[in-house]
Amino acid sequence: MMEHPDGSVEEAMALLPMSEMTVVDDWDVTAGCATGSATSSAKDVFIPARRVGRFEELIFSATGDRSNTGATGRNYGLVSQVMALAAAVFIGIAKGTYELFLERLPGRGITYTAWEDQTQHPLTQIHVATAANKIAAAEGLADGWLRVLQDRADAGEQPTLEEKAAVRGQTAFAAQLSKEAVELLFNASGGSVIQRGVHIQRFHRDIQGFSLHALAQLNANLEVQGRVLLGLDPETPFL
Repeated sequence: MMEHPDGSVEEAMALLPMSEMTVVDDWDVTAGCATGSATSSAKDVFIPARRVGRFEELIFSATGDRSNTGATGRNYGLVSQVMALAAAVFIGIAKGTYELFLERLPGRGITYTAWEDQTQHPLTQIHVATAANKIAAAEGLADGWLRVLQDRADAGEQPTLEEKAAVRGQTAFAAQLSKEAVELLFNASGGSVIQRGVHIQRFHRDIQGFSLHALAQLNANLEVQGRVLLGLDPETPFL
């Protein structure tokens, strides 16, 4: 929080050199291990005004005196850009899982059954088709919001309220589709999939963990989109 001379306060964000930060080695998790999201803090550090931005201005890419002020093609709304980038991670994990599943299929039988080739089993065929279609649906949604965001950036405009709400809902829905595809293929991969050397298990753990992030919560994001579709206030500044 940033306090003004008149005593009023508002949310703000600041840039600090890593040399002035204290980072605690406490990121010991089962998913997203490589993100390194360790607890970080700073105490009694002077921050010059040039390194501080008002939260509202940063959210809407409206901070003044930037090196790219007035430029077009790369100024996106912050939350929409973050949501789009996050959704790409979910889709990428799903595609990676799909590719690995197909790589492992040749020569694999189904234990304790007469099936010597899992590829020949109708349920495997249905699972693969379902996963492929879920991934394709997620990519189709991504094509839509990426086009909207880029068109707005090219025109030097911010997305409308309706567009930003749609990005919230659609990115979360694409993430859910991706997670469902991964779960389907993971469950069809047999007991050997839990070995650390079989990377499908890592994809499965990561997408389960990432889906718990507050900005990836399906119902919360669909609520925002639904409220705006119904002409109601989104009741969140994170758009």
